[in-house]
Amino acid sequence: MRHIVLPFIVVSCLAGQFANSTGSIAVLGIRVSFQPDGDESTTGDGTFLTEAALEPCGDYSIDRPPHNRTYFETQLRAVDSYFRSASVGSFGIDLGESRIFPLDESGSYSLDTTMAYFHPFGDEALQDRRLAEFFRASLTRAYQEDSLSFGSFDVIVIFHAGIGQDFALPFLDPTPEDINSAYVDSDFLTEQLGEPEIIFAEGNSVSSGIILPETQNHLFYDISDQIFLGISNPCDYQFGLTGTFALMLGFAIGLPPLWNTESGESGVGVFALMDQGSNNGRGVVPSPPDAWTRTHAGWEVPTVVRPTNTVDLMARDSVPDQIVRIDITPSEYFLIENRNNWVVNGVDIDSMRWRNRRQKNGEVIVPSYLEMLMDSGGVDIDSVFHVVTSVPNYDLGLPGSGLIIWHVDEQKINEGLVTYSVNGDREHRGIDLEEADGAQDIGYPLIFLFTDPTSGLWSDMWFSGNSEYYLANPGFKGQPPSFGHDTFPNTRSNKGSDTYIQIDGISKAGNIMSFTVDNSLMASGFPDTSLHIHFLYDFSRDGKPELIGGLDSLWWSDSDSLSRVNFFELPSNSFQLAVTNYESTAPALVAVMDLGNEVLRVSAFTFENDNSGFVLEWDHHVSASGLPKLSSGFPDSVMVVLNWGPTEIIVTGDSVETVEQIPGDPDPSRTVVAEMKDLESDSSEVSIISIQEQGGLLVEHEGSIAYGMEQVDFRTIGAVDLDLDGKIEITGVDTEGRLYVINRNFTVESGFPIFFNVTSPVLAQDLLGDGHPELVAQVDSSDIVVVDWQGNELYRLANPRGSQLRMLSHYLGRNCIAAESAIWLFDRTSTSGGNRWAYVHHDPTNRRRFQGTSAFRAPPAESLMDAARTYNYPNPTQDNSTTLRVYVGSAEKVEILIYDVAGFYLDRLSMESPVQGEVNEIAWDVSAVDSGVYFANVIATRGSRSESKILKIAVVH
Repeated sequence: MRHIVLPFIVVSCLAGQFANSTGSIAVLGIRVSFQPDGDESTTGDGTFLTEAALEPCGDYSIDRPPHNRTYFETQLRAVDSYFRSASVGSFGIDLGESRIFPLDESGSYSLDTTMAYFHPFGDEALQDRRLAEFFRASLTRAYQEDSLSFGSFDVIVIFHAGIGQDFALPFLDPTPEDINSAYVDSDFLTEQLGEPEIIFAEGNSVSSGIILPETQNHLFYDISDQIFLGISNPCDYQFGLTGTFALMLGFAIGLPPLWNTESGESGVGVFALMDQGSNNGRGVVPSPPDAWTRTHAGWEVPTVVRPTNTVDLMARDSVPDQIVRIDITPSEYFLIENRNNWVVNGVDIDSMRWRNRRQKNGEVIVPSYLEMLMDSGGVDIDSVFHVVTSVPNYDLGLPGSGLIIWHVDEQKINEGLVTYSVNGDREHRGIDLEEADGAQDIGYPLIFLFTDPTSGLWSDMWFSGNSEYYLANPGFKGQPPSFGHDTFPNTRSNKGSDTYIQIDGISKAGNIMSFTVDNSLMASGFPDTSLHIHFLYDFSRDGKPELIGGLDSLWWSDSDSLSRVNFFELPSNSFQLAVTNYESTAPALVAVMDLGNEVLRVSAFTFENDNSGFVLEWDHHVSASGLPKLSSGFPDSVMVVLNWGPTEIIVTGDSVETVEQIPGDPDPSRTVVAEMKDLESDSSEVSIISIQEQGGLLVEHEGSIAYGMEQVDFRTIGAVDLDLDGKIEITGVDTEGRLYVINRNFTVESGFPIFFNVTSPVLAQDLLGDGHPELVAQVDSSDIVVVDWQGNELYRLANPRGSQLRMLSHYLGRNCIAAESAIWLFDRTSTSGGNRWAYVHHDPTNRRRFQGTSAFRAPPAESLMDAARTYNYPNPTQDNSTTLRVYVGSAEKVEILIYDVAGFYLDRLSMESPVQGEVNEIAWDVSAVDSGVYFANVIATRGSRSESKILKIAVVH
């Protein structure tokens, strides 16, 4: 059993079997008393109150005796009213089918021992055992006396005489052996009694139920003189049974607790029933469940709002389904609701109390909360028992009015549902309250009772005029509150990724509140997990790209407004797309589909502006086993090449031709052809780079072949001129998810590799307008990471799980990153002279051919090497080696002379033809060198000129 300790309430709960959370349930209430006693460690004498020993609050006393059968029927009515209001009529108690036993008005089932037996002070293990025994003994006595049919009811509640051991008041507790309120299930019964249910006859058994006291109002007992000694207004410490009852019934219908059930730390405070909100309004106005719990229970349906939109949101108690959902990923999102605690316009219960304060003997007397609620709150009160049976708005008990923003993580919720640990980790809660005052202090207990900020304050709600918000966000002073990537708290995902979601223009609190939903990077209408975007390409040749997407069928949309038009039903979910005839005025989209049984369907579509849509150009069935490794387009023909490596099939509108390639040709999907054209000389350099099966890379350049990076097992590669020196760099991802940038002589560029757990190929394009391409890759969390040319992380974008990174392109006149479900916008569209690797296979044609143009920046002749970028690593040496790294300028040769500490020559290393304008590396093997300090004289020469730098190297074995 888990003891759930809160600053207000202490209850016990156990995961278990749940009644329906929709419709009406029948409740069986059983009244159980104990042997009369004078034990001062428990409240009362073991029997139900028939009259109060004390009643200091007069007409403002709540839950008055006699606590007879009609009294408990009234409590059922109060909880029914609460749930029917909170569920918008979706759930409640069937009062006609529910029963309180025994039927005798003042009767009870008397057990054979005293209350203290069932909750022995200081022995938690024995308390668990005795609580299970109490549950069994109560049901057994009821069955013995009245042969009750327990199976006819959905929920069983045992009401016992006395007070519950539920409130951790800030005073000495003189009655520590009162019984905890609890929800008991079959797991607990099995653990404590060795049986999952208590069986009375075939078809008549009990496996779960609720334990509650007759009242939570200490003021009816003479022990209250000790408890509230010195308190000027003890009437403000009355608590109604409704809140505890509603909390326990919440457990019974499967609403998960939202606090840490092991430590008692609050998770969402007073803003939800399944936490401290159960005792809002002194336990007679329990808070409705939070927005997630209400949707989880099936009571309300949130409205998904995507950027950019303006929202007018009515208060929760006005009409149903007033919940806004803003997706971060399919499992992580914000829920926003408008909660209002006004009795009349702009006035809540606490405001009324202060307006009605009075002077007495020089002391300011403030009316009790219940006095104001009963006089002015519009509540219904039973005239005999003073049970508050109905409240017009159960948000009256909240500390303020405004928007509540919930951060929901479904993955964390699912992990914690069974173990009641949805909010067990306060650093990563399944349902987290985004506190507008920036404190995020809920769950960090203090000793205060009614003003404890760690249980939730008015300032945690979002509204214009929230002075505490501006203390945390002084830069926003003078404007409506904003919740975004640069506020405190912010809209980052739980993984720490920037969502760039902006909730702006939040209005003043009111029955209708307005705000805007925007995303400072994401295009309007995104994310949308139903899109499955594949291409952004200008098929219509109007200067603006069309979007192509789909999973079961292909659709297109122009980029002015996201409006999908289906044009082809896909016969298979296994397909490839490519653009062909791309240099003409009529580019075509080709779909290659695997129909099974060694048959491919290849279909070509062109865009007809007259018909404003795609039309089928031609269609073929091709004999082939599975999809090709690469489907590539052509520049000037509606043709596609299906490439498996050793075999190609060329498909046109008129023919299907099979071409056998040279055996041993590299895998086309793991090969790059990189051409860099020098604008000044009009000459081109062509390199062919391929991943080797045994590890490493092969580079063919100007007739020469070189192997390198043999220790790295690459998964994907690309090419781009990252440092704008007119030479290509190789981008790659290895099987461990490391991101590499390598120059043509196999030297890893500074700042790389980066250990990102990359799952996609690396894309590259100038997104920010600074000339240098940025590197973009997807990581294992599904987030998309943007890195600059020096390896610095610029952005980490929250991306829906399952939404694959597709391309870098332009959209609405701006550079963009596009994934299957989302498009992020950056700087205005910039030209890059082909210096980009924008798709998985470079471009929509899938040709894996990089063609860049650049003015080659020859290193200045006077600079032979960059001494600041010349060093060795690791230093001290490791694994009998160190690497000397030299940034070569215009030097034609680099020599490295090694000396010991005494100045004696030891070794010579030589770079005979270093790549100019690049980093060059050479390793020094120190396996035969003694430990000690050595000096390396790095000498760069060109003709008769030379430059040098001395490096100090520590050799350690």
